[in-house]
Amino acid sequence: MKKCYLLLLLVLPASVWAQCNLSNATDCDCLDGSDACDLLPDITVSYDLLANPTYQPEYDGELGVSVSTPNIGHGPLRVFATDYYVCGGDTIYDAGGMDACPDGTNARQIIKQRIYSKDGSDMTYWERNAGTMTYHPGHGHFHVDDWGVYTLRQEVPGLSPTEWPIIGSGAKLGFCLMDYGSCNWYDGYCVNDDGVVITTDAPNYGLGGGGYSCGVNNQGISAGYLDIYYYYLEGMSIALPDNMCNGDYKIVTEVDPNHYFLEESDDNNVMVADITITDQPENDFGYIAVNGSKFICETESVELSAPLVGTSYLWSNGATTSTIEASEPGLYYCTVERTCGLLYTDTIEVTVADIEEPVLADPGTVCEGTTVLLTATAGEDVTWFDADGNVLGAGMTYETTELYENTTFYANNTAYFIDEGNGGKEEHTGADLYNGSTYNGYLIFDAEQDFVLQSVKVYTDTPGERTVELRTSGGTVLQSITVDIPVGESRIDLGFEIEPGSNYLLGTNGEQNNASFGYQSPQLRRNAGDVAYPYIVGTGIATITGASADGYYYYFYDWEYNANKLCTSELVAAEVKVEVCSGISEVAGIKDLEIFPNPNDGTFHISADFPNTTELTIQVRNLTGQTVYSSNEGQVAGNTVFPIDLQEQPAGIYIVSLVSEGKAVARQIIVE
Repeated sequence: MKKCYLLLLLVLPASVWAQCNLSNATDCDCLDGSDACDLLPDITVSYDLLANPTYQPEYDGELGVSVSTPNIGHGPLRVFATDYYVCGGDTIYDAGGMDACPDGTNARQIIKQRIYSKDGSDMTYWERNAGTMTYHPGHGHFHVDDWGVYTLRQEVPGLSPTEWPIIGSGAKLGFCLMDYGSCNWYDGYCVNDDGVVITTDAPNYGLGGGGYSCGVNNQGISAGYLDIYYYYLEGMSIALPDNMCNGDYKIVTEVDPNHYFLEESDDNNVMVADITITDQPENDFGYIAVNGSKFICETESVELSAPLVGTSYLWSNGATTSTIEASEPGLYYCTVERTCGLLYTDTIEVTVADIEEPVLADPGTVCEGTTVLLTATAGEDVTWFDADGNVLGAGMTYETTELYENTTFYANNTAYFIDEGNGGKEEHTGADLYNGSTYNGYLIFDAEQDFVLQSVKVYTDTPGERTVELRTSGGTVLQSITVDIPVGESRIDLGFEIEPGSNYLLGTNGEQNNASFGYQSPQLRRNAGDVAYPYIVGTGIATITGASADGYYYYFYDWEYNANKLCTSELVAAEVKVEVCSGISEVAGIKDLEIFPNPNDGTFHISADFPNTTELTIQVRNLTGQTVYSSNEGQVAGNTVFPIDLQEQPAGIYIVSLVSEGKAVARQIIVE
């Protein structure tokens, strides 16, 4: 629980008792010196606290962070909760209070910022939407969301601090806004834009009353007051990556990065302080982070990232960025140049599915208004498309609609492969270990196709039984397994068979936790920083989209999965050329084509007129594209009748084609 040292009302500044308070604006000053204005807050970050190494302690893999946010503006920062909640992209009204969204995530409660306005001695106010707040289980109160971000960066001259390369990140900082203390009490923490320290001389010092706390409807920072979150509170840390060099870096903190709040100035919301890292092991070997499957289809790629600790990067394929998209099969590794020496990564093998492209028969040239049977002569599972990518049909053949212009069709082949791999956050990082005993967190994920979640990695200092549950977003248990987890790092077998769906929950059973440990928490390690959703579990298989509390990753690391991966080949084109024919069924000198009888018992006749002598071939194919009859009739001329016998073929639909001079006319018949 956040500690606070609030000054008693008896020692509040004189301005509170003078004629500058929330009911009387007589002695309140305006920024522009006028007698009528909005009294806006101006939130900054304290340099003195950020630059004090005592309050930014270093551990193996983690840097503690302490942040103070003074209000040096002319008015208080005042926020109120509403009865509206944000769930995904939806806004929901609930006067009774909403704890969780339908997908299981924490409901974000929309808040309003109250702006106080002076008009002579009159004090009024108006309100505006200013983002959301969410209940923070580890602290036991509501936090204003996205209040700030803090990072460890490597300075690059000429760039803005928020553009410097990030070495390590903390959780997106959510504060319970409160009057932790005054600028007078924390002398040196409040500095105006001219670099002058302000104490009781802060504009309208104490306006707001100095008594804002962590209640849902009593959050804010009075004018001339500040809030503080120290490094020993949950989530107040930056995860330091393996393989980083010891040396000089910059802590960069930005308050209200999304500009949810109306302030006197948004230009003073970023603070930078020097920090020297001294206690990290400077290893010369690192692991490549794989975001996706190492087994990919021809049209896919997989994201590979070297440890983000270098000044330059050189991959085995010649790439020079820290992250690459690998789409070609082969071995990938990276050499990272650092200030403390070269770093060599492990080698990742990327495999690309070898899938055969379909072979399409030449459809030739047809008369205007004629349908065409497109045929694939090779392929396992062929799909047909139009030029806009719309699916037209599936199978070895596809009969077009009547065509009146040259038209190109496309087809690809589909095949299944076995994809096995790992995904999700690879391991626990940082020194922040467990959530509070009253909280039982979970991960949220989407499944894009059927897959099996074989196992996950967990960490604990407390051995005992836990029941791991796969649940719907509404909490219905789909699958569960009870496992006895030993001390340390271990892998637990799950074998959960998961169907396509959204907002699945992976967590533990609270009753079992109570039976094993006496409280809701499963006592499994979770990350409170170094979290970056989404986490990919196989390309096109599943995606971990979030957790029950923002900025956290709960319990289950390094997901081991297997799935039948569906891959498609490149598209192959088949162009049908269409001619305007002068007679019925005329193409390449073929006129007055008739087939009779139709339907028939397998014997029928073809009648046609050939005004000019031409070389003729007659072909008959079934609907799978197989040729069941073919006859080269040689040179033909005039009115000619050809008898055809298909009595050895089964009943069904067949396509009869007359091919002359590389062009064809086709008709459909029915054998009964």
